[in-house]
Amino acid sequence: MPNRMSRQTILSKQAYKNNHHYSNVESRWCDLNKVPYARNGYLYGPSTIVDQITNETYHCLDYTDQRGYNKFWTALHENAITPETLFKVGDNLLVRHQQADVRFKVAGFSPKAKNMFGTRFLNVDWQFNHIKYDQNHGDTRRHLSHGRYWETEPVETNIQENKVATFWRWVAVPKDTYLKLQLLNLI
Repeated sequence: MPNRMSRQTILSKQAYKNNHHYSNVESRWCDLNKVPYARNGYLYGPSTIVDQITNETYHCLDYTDQRGYNKFWTALHENAITPETLFKVGDNLLVRHQQADVRFKVAGFSPKAKNMFGTRFLNVDWQFNHIKYDQNHGDTRRHLSHGRYWETEPVETNIQENKVATFWRWVAVPKDTYLKLQLLNLI
C-alpha cells in the first residue's frame, strides 16, 4: 500500500501526486479523474484545499521529502524559524484535530514552545442524540452501534476558543504564508 501522505497514482503515464491524507475509495476515484475530493466542507485537490464555507484556498504542507523530513519541519524543530516569522495575529490555517482538518485563527504565540493559540472552527462536530435514542430504544442497547442517532451541530456553534496549534499539526497554510516558505527555501 502506498504511503498515505505522498501517494502517487499513474494517470496517462504521468504521476499524479496528492498531498492530502485521505486514502479511501472516493478520494482515489477523485484522484484518477483529476477532480477535488470533497469531505467535511473542504475540497481537497492535489496541492490545495478549498474551504467551502469561507471560500478560502489553503496550500498543503508536504510532510515528506527524499530524506523523510521536510526542511520546513526540521527548521521549526531546530529553532531556525518561529511561527511569528510566518504568521501574524488574525491569520487562518488548517490544523489536524481528532482525525479531521479544522480552520484555526491565530490569536497569539507562546514564547518558548513554538505553539500558537487561537480559535478552532469545526466544520463537523458529531454529537449523539440521547433524547431521540431513549425515545426509540430505552437504555437497554448500546448506543455506539446506532449510526442514525449521531447528528452534527451547526457550524456557527462549533467554535472552540483558547486552543493550541502545535506546529506538527499544521496541514495547510494561506498563499502568503506559502510564499514566505518558498522565499525562505523551506519547501
